[in-house]
Amino acid sequence: MPYRLITFLLVVFIGYKGYGLYQAEDARKAGAEIVLKGRVTVYGAKNESSTLLLMEKLRLRGVRPEFRPIDDQGAATELARRFRKAVLTLPSLELNGDLLTTEKVNLLLQTMTAHIQPLKSEPYVYVYGPNPCSKTSRKLEEYRMKGLPAEYRNVNDPVYGAEIMSRMDAVKLAKPDWPLVDVNGKIMAAPTAVEVLAAYKPGDI
Repeated sequence: MPYRLITFLLVVFIGYKGYGLYQAEDARKAGAEIVLKGRVTVYGAKNESSTLLLMEKLRLRGVRPEFRPIDDQGAATELARRFRKAVLTLPSLELNGDLLTTEKVNLLLQTMTAHIQPLKSEPYVYVYGPNPCSKTSRKLEEYRMKGLPAEYRNVNDPVYGAEIMSRMDAVKLAKPDWPLVDVNGKIMAAPTAVEVLAAYKPGDI
């Protein structure tokens, strides 16, 4: 095959792939735009871990969903009837009047950029881990001995569990290495006291 023809075919192939990626990126942006501008409602059991996690993931992506509790079988049956669903899984997400499947919700979340913001305006050190956990206890003691105001948050509590799991998801941490430490919005896995101090008070060490 002549050299010029090979070059031409290569250029066409690269252009085609590039256009496909461009279209995919456009589709992702469009999906994110729909969610950010749409009416979003989350249905689920109050204070249930998977419901709290979905709410936190949405908030990290700039979405402020309305929450409607489904705390008994009658409410779940009524919701399924309203959306003409034979089987209803909770939590469920309604977007602009359409009840999305879990698969669609996960795909939409992947199209949206998560922005981790500090949980409060003042400097803080939150240490997340299960109870009991000897490694978490040792790290807490290490931080406090260095004068850090480390506050323990038990991930067995659904609220704190959802809080740190959503932040793990945002920074692409697939598996937790306890303790996970949030220092002013920076997420670290089992950091040393020196690393925590550097994030808590930059320039002081």
